[in-house]
Amino acid sequence: ELAQVEATALAQRELADARTQLKTATGELKKTTKVVDTLRASMQEAEARSHKKESNLRVALEDAGTVLESQRLQIRQIQLASSHKDVRCTLNDALHDSSNRMNDLRMSQRMA
Repeated sequence: ELAQVEATALAQRELADARTQLKTATGELKKTTKVVDTLRASMQEAEARSHKKESNLRVALEDAGTVLESQRLQIRQIQLASSHKDVRCTLNDALHDSSNRMNDLRMSQRMA
């Protein structure tokens, strides 16, 4: 009987120790789960910021490409305008030269 009482008492102490260990392990698991959840949320936030930055960079790059193309068109328009101006100046010079030659011919006819 004494042996049975001692065995029961030992079993109850072992059961109490196991319950304490289970509570401790459960507490540690909850802490670890909380840390993992926090890290996961931080990672998702960082990923979202990264995607946002990537999107912003893509938009900025597209805008820069549009500005560059616009500037190229403006340069081409300036080149064309300059070319037309050169042609007009050349035509005006030729017209003046022709007019001067006509005047010279008239003068020489009057003198002759």
